[in-house]
Amino acid sequence: MSLNEKYPAQINNDQLITSILSHDPQAYYDILGTSISVSNKDLKQIYKRLLIQLHPDKNRNSSSNSKEAFARVQKAYQILNNDTYKSFYDKYGKDPLLLLEKIKNQKLAKDKSHKRDPQGEILNLFLDHVETDAKFVIYQNTPKKREPKQNTLNTLTLLFPLIVICLLPILELLFLDAQPLD
Repeated sequence: MSLNEKYPAQINNDQLITSILSHDPQAYYDILGTSISVSNKDLKQIYKRLLIQLHPDKNRNSSSNSKEAFARVQKAYQILNNDTYKSFYDKYGKDPLLLLEKIKNQKLAKDKSHKRDPQGEILNLFLDHVETDAKFVIYQNTPKKREPKQNTLNTLTLLFPLIVICLLPILELLFLDAQPLD
């Protein structure tokens, strides 16, 4: 189903908004007026045309419904344009981002300390539902390797120039202020 079949060019903005809002907020193919077999190229064309038609700057005099329709079109494209999200949506008929948020909230409810997710566990829980081989690990919180301890001799060797610089003025005062013995 092409965009022209679902939303013909002569449809006015109010009819378009009403049509988009009449669909379930998670019926992404219906919102965009397309089918499951749509190509990425066609999906992008449909999205651009709907955005131009529904953009809030173009519909300043319209009600808040135009903003809602605009947001639904953006959300539908966000899901259907991403291959991972699209495959999940096609298989289960549910919004993968809402499921990810639900899993995240459940994980935080179990973990009373509300720690960050250092190993990407929440995202990996979601990806287990999607049946993909991708796994994410966040490396920025991994423990750093400890450098070997320096022994005392190495430390003194490194600090020797600093010690000399600090002691030189003291030694100078001691020897220059002393009266020569006759």
